[in-house]
Amino acid sequence: WLKVQSCPVHGGGVPTRDPSNPGVSLTSGGQHTAMVDTPSAVGSHHSLFHHGDSGLQVMHALSSQGRHHETKNVGLVSIESHLLQKLDDELVEKVRWTAGDWFLGTMGGQLTGLVVFMVVLNLIGTVMWMTLGGNELYDTSWSQSTWFAWGMFFDPGTQMGFEASETWGVKLLAVIFSVFGFLYNLLFLGLVIDSVKNALEYWRRKRSRIVANGHTILLGWSEKTLFVMEELVKSAENRGVASQIVVLAEMDSFDMKQEVCRHFKGKENKLIQCRQGSPCDCEDLQRVSARSASEIIVLTGPGKPRHADLATVRTVVALAALPEPPKGCIVAEVRVAETCPAIGAVLDRAEGIFARDAVNRVLCLMAVQPIIGDIYQQLMSWCEGAEIYLKSLKDLGVSCNTFGEAHQLITGGIVLGVRPPGDHAIMAPDSSYEMGEFDKLLVLADSDVSIMAQTKRGLTSRMSFKSEAAVLRASVSGLSDLSAKSQRWTNNKGNKTIIIVGWPNDIDDILLAMEDYVDHGTVVHILANQSDEERRRHMETKRAMRHIKKIQFKHHVGSITSLNSLAELPLSEATAILILADGSLTDDPKTSDSACLATTITVDGLLKGRYPKVYSPPDTATGSPRIICEVLSPVIERALPASHKLRKCAVFFHSSAVETGLFTMAASQASVYNALLMLLHRNDFGDTTLCCAEDYIKPEEIAEGGVPFEQVAQRVRQVGDILLGYSGAGSGDRAPQLNPQDKSICISEGDHLIVLTKRLGDRSPIVSPGNSPKRASAPTPSSQGKPGAMVIDMTPEEKAMQV
Repeated sequence: WLKVQSCPVHGGGVPTRDPSNPGVSLTSGGQHTAMVDTPSAVGSHHSLFHHGDSGLQVMHALSSQGRHHETKNVGLVSIESHLLQKLDDELVEKVRWTAGDWFLGTMGGQLTGLVVFMVVLNLIGTVMWMTLGGNELYDTSWSQSTWFAWGMFFDPGTQMGFEASETWGVKLLAVIFSVFGFLYNLLFLGLVIDSVKNALEYWRRKRSRIVANGHTILLGWSEKTLFVMEELVKSAENRGVASQIVVLAEMDSFDMKQEVCRHFKGKENKLIQCRQGSPCDCEDLQRVSARSASEIIVLTGPGKPRHADLATVRTVVALAALPEPPKGCIVAEVRVAETCPAIGAVLDRAEGIFARDAVNRVLCLMAVQPIIGDIYQQLMSWCEGAEIYLKSLKDLGVSCNTFGEAHQLITGGIVLGVRPPGDHAIMAPDSSYEMGEFDKLLVLADSDVSIMAQTKRGLTSRMSFKSEAAVLRASVSGLSDLSAKSQRWTNNKGNKTIIIVGWPNDIDDILLAMEDYVDHGTVVHILANQSDEERRRHMETKRAMRHIKKIQFKHHVGSITSLNSLAELPLSEATAILILADGSLTDDPKTSDSACLATTITVDGLLKGRYPKVYSPPDTATGSPRIICEVLSPVIERALPASHKLRKCAVFFHSSAVETGLFTMAASQASVYNALLMLLHRNDFGDTTLCCAEDYIKPEEIAEGGVPFEQVAQRVRQVGDILLGYSGAGSGDRAPQLNPQDKSICISEGDHLIVLTKRLGDRSPIVSPGNSPKRASAPTPSSQGKPGAMVIDMTPEEKAMQV
């Protein structure tokens, strides 16, 4: 806009500026003059001068569609159209090619330069040959001289046609032109080859694709990607199949492949393909055969949680926009629980997975109930230990009518529960539960291929325990107070003091999860860089923090890696020390892991008395607290193998690995994923707890060396629970074992039993009022403390059956 406003004229010929509009200057010298300063597109200022007999007028210069004048009659002054055109010419700076930029910066210019160079050099050769006087083969005519120059320039071998007796002038001219011609040919052919190479690379990028069916696609690259690959490879091995994995990310494909080769040393490299592209681009998704993939896992990138979730939603939108939508299961990682409904709303087959809540609960259990926490960490990963598998009776080759029969017939694993079609699983149902034709069993086993069903001959083995039922029930009569007994085995210090080093972004979720597992009077000390005011303001903004009643907080301000700050904490009084990834460092996983590792080494040194000047552990200390160090990057896993000495002083909690284990579980076995989430929450679904072996073993049996694991499992089943494994204390230092391969191992005094039960706490009846007592209904998560990210696990056939 160019705007001139009417205002009074000042005398004296001195330019003055209207204070109400600094863009207008006025002068007077016998005539009225208006000077308007307008900034141009390039930052310059131009002035317009016009003479008139009376005042000024308002003028607007309008833009791209042409200009017209909208005037307000405040004077007789007007500006002609040619003056506006002149102003346009001054304001617009036209950009033109320079000779050097065009010749050197464009392919056409380079080729033109080479042609000009060739013509000039040939003309020089022609003139020089004519000057030398020629020879018997080529005379000094223009045509033959030109042909000689071209031959020497384009074919350096032409010089060998001269005899050795030729004059030195002819020989020197031939050598010079042959050298220049050779270099020119190399340069010209190099440009041609480069152009062809670029064209082929363009078409390769444009037309190349990965043709695969039934494969798994990972969209995005983060610190969790390698963990997801490892879980997928181990899951395929456990099922006895070979699964092809395709990674699509914006990272360079060569760099991705290098990371894969560093992480996997064996044949797994051949199963993984990496492709550079945008997960939000439909064309790139089609090139990795997204429509025929059996599983698609969308990983979030770095940055703020909500921004990262928006990128995940864009990826799901791109999947929904494909000409043929994917037919496989789609699982999308989200970092904010509220994003989960948006994922399912965009694409019916997609599910948002907020696994961080389950990871936080496992982390709290590892601090409060170490054995139970270690068990859940094992169950949430395919890489080591036992896992839960969903199997049908037909797959197992078993024919039975009740859950009790299935529990005894399947010897390759431990049957935990039943999943009716179109419903959630029922954990530890009654032995008389009637099995339906389409019911599936949840089986705890080391691998899918190791689950072997074998029908036992006769019913004598089962009847022998029925005759002993009365004695067994008498020996376990104290199990009605099982929750109180299990607490004394989880931590003999009473779970009174816990130390947290670091301030994660989800510290409020961690504390809320811890509230479910600790006793009243528990004190939590928090050391972080944040001030007391910042922490108080953060906790006040979280309404859920008001429900914390059992925990008393004590805040400490200081660096998480500072020796003096760590020495001020009550280390000797703590039952557990959690060293967590600080929120200010999580954008760089390697930096975060370095800080956590340094803090772990410092804390361990303080507890062992290596820094007597700042901290001396008391002599009356009964034992060292459990140090749990959270790590994010897979580099730590490679740097600290199982035999490393740091593994003996601390437990390294790979939160990203646990999270990715849940992703792969949700993608392949949604029912198992849902069951684990329900077990971690307080509801009627079931609980995993510890109890004393003495509750199931008679004193005379202890004196004889104990009872085999298989017999103890049957006694536990007599009271409606299921024995998952044991943790040895009385007969040696044995680590927690789930589904031990040797079922004849004896359970003796001091051993702890890992039991799946429904009898902890105040619980509603398992059998619904309106149902048959032989056919219990699954608990309804929506009414019983449903976890934040359940997955719909009904197949289309099951949905049709339910209808």
